[in-house]
Amino acid sequence: MSDYLVDHDLERLVEDRKGPCVTMYLPTFATGFSGLQAPIRLKTLCQQAQGLLEANQMRAPEAREFLRPVSELVGDTEFWKKQTGGLAIFLAPGEFHRYRLDLPFAEKVAVGDRFYLRPILPAINRDDRFFILSLSRNKVELLEANKQMARPVEVPNLPANITEALNVTSADRGEQVHAGAAGLRGKESMVFHGQGGKPDSKKEDLLNYFRQINSAVAARLHKEHRPLILACVDYEVPIYRETNTYPHLVNESISGNADYMTANQLHEKALPLIQPELRRHREKMMEQFQRAGTDKASSDFHQIVPAAYQGRVDKLFVDISAELQGVYDNDLQALVLNPNEAPDHDLVETAVVQTMLHGGTVQALDQAEMPVAAPMAALLRF
Repeated sequence: MSDYLVDHDLERLVEDRKGPCVTMYLPTFATGFSGLQAPIRLKTLCQQAQGLLEANQMRAPEAREFLRPVSELVGDTEFWKKQTGGLAIFLAPGEFHRYRLDLPFAEKVAVGDRFYLRPILPAINRDDRFFILSLSRNKVELLEANKQMARPVEVPNLPANITEALNVTSADRGEQVHAGAAGLRGKESMVFHGQGGKPDSKKEDLLNYFRQINSAVAARLHKEHRPLILACVDYEVPIYRETNTYPHLVNESISGNADYMTANQLHEKALPLIQPELRRHREKMMEQFQRAGTDKASSDFHQIVPAAYQGRVDKLFVDISAELQGVYDNDLQALVLNPNEAPDHDLVETAVVQTMLHGGTVQALDQAEMPVAAPMAALLRF
């Protein structure tokens, strides 16, 4: 279970679910007496959640069992040793997610038919997300990253190393190949021996290896539009670029043998290289909005919210400080502002969730960064 929120988690959280969804937010602190109170405050939130579940016709023993993962977290002393600005908890049948975020949450408990995501909107700023492809002959790893951290991403059919990719022990190869010992730090050699290997066989092996890597990575990222930065020894960079088909591979790369770099070290090296690309990405999106005609761009939430439900929003910009209390009835195609019966329903959150569910991208921005002076703005698909 990861303690940090990235894109895959966001996509999972917005999905529709059956059964009650419990959301909890509480502030935590890095040091001091207040930090020691966080487990006690979480226990109180857990008791509040039990009351809400019982009010929704769940029997008390069932509610206590349902909330068991949260109750166990209260007593997890190792977990509380590492704290950030706030803690977000999401609990549903068969699911328990917890995330540390550097956000000043107010204490909140919500029980409903979907998770309450409004407080984490500042964390969904999609234009600071990128990928790192770390590869050597001995290992391959795809990392998903943002400005704070990087973590591994599962990639189906990704070879573990060159030996697995090429099955180099096959008898019909006419030669045997294996990764040689690293000499100087950051360098590797390939050892060839056997029956009359061709001079170009080393590059061919690398090309075949890299083709398999690219095939798996491109399939995993086929819906993505975010930058990918390569981490490998310098002389292999142009060879991998020969095989690459992912259109957002950046020109800069992280130099060095990936065998000797942790995810944190790769992240640290990637940040200064990726910042110009991220800045260009945001500027490009802003320019797209400014150039778009009135039929493809809107800053009217009365138009944007229904369009998000209809899958028409390609790119959504939201002001993270804006609140629009209201609900949208998709069946009646009616938008109601400030309904007394639904004070926690926020149209900004609604637009974000529906945009993500339909494959659109979201930019959560400060008010001064918005392309127009409005709570939300959108580029429409049609």
